[in-house]
Amino acid sequence: DCCPEDYILSLYSSFAPKFDDLLVNKLQYQTPTLLRKLVNSTVSTTTASSMVWSNLCIDLGCGTGLSGLAFKSCTKYMVG
Repeated sequence: DCCPEDYILSLYSSFAPKFDDLLVNKLQYQTPTLLRKLVNSTVSTTTASSMVWSNLCIDLGCGTGLSGLAFKSCTKYMVG
């Protein structure tokens, strides 16, 4: 058995606008921020202190764009 397509579309459409807020504020999702801190700790101090230390960054997160936000200041070009 599976749910009717109209139900799934309606559920997703009503939940999608609230997803980021729920994920970050209620569930306290911090993975992109924690990953950025980890990457910063492995990049040399001199390089990390400069704004851009990567020419290309690929955001392979869960579709929220939160990983892109966490890493956008360190790359020249973001994909994803």
